[in-house]
Amino acid sequence: VFSDEDDSNRAAIIRAHEIDAHRRLHPLPARMPRYAVLDSFDPKSRYASLHFLDDRWDGSIGDAFSPVQLAHRQSLMTRRLKEAEQDGLRRMLVAGGGSGQATHISTPCQMVVVASVRGQAGRQGIKQGDVVTHVNGERFDGNASDLEQYVARSYAAGENFAIVVNAEVCIAEALRLRAIVV
Repeated sequence: VFSDEDDSNRAAIIRAHEIDAHRRLHPLPARMPRYAVLDSFDPKSRYASLHFLDDRWDGSIGDAFSPVQLAHRQSLMTRRLKEAEQDGLRRMLVAGGGSGQATHISTPCQMVVVASVRGQAGRQGIKQGDVVTHVNGERFDGNASDLEQYVARSYAAGENFAIVVNAEVCIAEALRLRAIVV
């Protein structure tokens, strides 16, 4: 004899499995775009809101699904697409008119990632591993040193600055393809 509580638990378990299967077939990017206005800060300070690190994008859409993990502020760990999401990515590429094998959508390029976050930046949702794509409304194509110099100039002038993270080509393409499939 089964109780209503047993039926409810079974239904919750089945629903959880359905949601997990849907996420594997229709993965979301690991990083989502975010906009934040930050008070100026001294980027050389140990207690700065953000620290940055240079990285290189390999040009693949798979990068959108690969969380960036940092060993410490000085080096990146290798990104790795979760195996469960590889089938979903192939499915989205095929739905988008591709072969499911060709995952490169651009040539490799330089990018800057957030190496550490504290205070106001964290409260506004900026996370370690986010990719800096825009500063004060302009596309940012520099390196970590360029960005630190920009932040230092803002700090010296006492000005706030706006930052956009994860507004990358691979994220946009991943979301476009996901919209086709879902």
